[in-house]
Amino acid sequence: MVDTSRLTIVVKGVPVAGSADGYSASVPKIFLFGGNPYLYWSAVKVGASPNGHIGLNVTTRGIALAQESGGTHRLWASGSVGSALPAFSSASSEVLGLGSNAISNGAADGFDVQVVGSNIFLTAGIGGKGCADPGDPMYGCYRLQVRSSSTPLGTGIFNSSLVTSPTFPFNPNAYSKIFAVPGGTKTMMGAYYSPALNGSPQPSNAYSSTGVLRYATNPATYTVGTTDSTPLPVPTFAANYLSTIFPTIQRFVIQCSSSNPLPSASDGSCYSGVTRVCQNQGYENGGFLQDYASGAGHVACVRSGKSTLYFVNISALTALHSSCTITTMISNACASAINRYCQNAGFAGGYGPLEFVNPTVQLTCVKSTVATIILTNFTALSGQQPSCTQTSTQPSVCNTATSLLCRSMGYIGGFGIVEIAGSAAQIGCIKGSVVASRDERSAEQYASMDQDRWARGADKTVPSIRSATPTSSLS
Repeated sequence: MVDTSRLTIVVKGVPVAGSADGYSASVPKIFLFGGNPYLYWSAVKVGASPNGHIGLNVTTRGIALAQESGGTHRLWASGSVGSALPAFSSASSEVLGLGSNAISNGAADGFDVQVVGSNIFLTAGIGGKGCADPGDPMYGCYRLQVRSSSTPLGTGIFNSSLVTSPTFPFNPNAYSKIFAVPGGTKTMMGAYYSPALNGSPQPSNAYSSTGVLRYATNPATYTVGTTDSTPLPVPTFAANYLSTIFPTIQRFVIQCSSSNPLPSASDGSCYSGVTRVCQNQGYENGGFLQDYASGAGHVACVRSGKSTLYFVNISALTALHSSCTITTMISNACASAINRYCQNAGFAGGYGPLEFVNPTVQLTCVKSTVATIILTNFTALSGQQPSCTQTSTQPSVCNTATSLLCRSMGYIGGFGIVEIAGSAAQIGCIKGSVVASRDERSAEQYASMDQDRWARGADKTVPSIRSATPTSSLS
């Protein structure tokens, strides 16, 4: 039973004035340092997507605590005695913020605090955009790191100081904490999940076991450094089929709707979101939305080297198909124009738009080693998706038909109908067994994407506690 007369709400979630965004406060961590009490919490930024509110990113914030001078001497945020502090108040400090690369720029979620002498150790789940919870299919999502600081408050005090030895598991983790077991030995325990690799090699510090795991650790012997040695995603194959979910795509482009991914010829939100998901996972030349249903959005992603990303003026595409304009980018006309542009440049074909801002369109041209153009008909397409017919060729249904037909023939996916002639159609199919050669990866530059959206979700339950077993020794 809770004595409500002694209960205080120290930090509260709040909406952002004049915005659909807001902040929640969760996972409280109270500790003593220098004889004074402090509170850290996970501050989740929440935004409104077409399908409801989702988390965008999470950081860790902190405050000093102060006691009431009278009454029951309850604890409050220092400087805010008697009232709850807003979750993202400037009176608090962002003690652990987001990183700058693809596997650290979305989650900095503190789980536990341990004070060892003059050092404060914060265990945390670190991840990149699209990493909503430890079970999300993103490389490096919620991997465990232990951060260090010699002071309890200040902006970014844990940002550039992390434990480099021992090496902690690459697996996604939830609420890993350091405990003292009988006899005084220290152990780390938390929930661990199988890592999503999305085509990249598995780092050596990955556990083969999953579930609630524990393993020995000793904070007194930790070595602290400034460099995160986690490898960035570098996919092995030139193209790959990834299973994802629409909330992940929405964290890159929040306007993408799972209930209507391609609402009009001028709305490329989901195409942009898919492109950014692929690029975040190491596929520089973006990708194409495949079949989708019940919140799942499957994508085919392509590396550079056997493909090239182009920035094209819309006038060049209109010249190839008069109905392709900046307001009809999500259409059969523009799919044809993009494919023709790529074939004129000597490629097997191409897809897009990846992104477009008048008058520039991003598109990807693929070599025959990665993709092929196949002649088919609407009988075959409608057999995969009944709504895709000779008289109803909208990309919203025919992209799915194309993907399913390509996959039925052994390809990993497709990039839509690229030409139509009566009952006949040409479709683009993507191959998935081509190894990406480091030597032939192109050095073309692609746009810097606005990737400031991220989210986290509810943790999954795992049933039993077991000793952890790494796939190889952890130092």
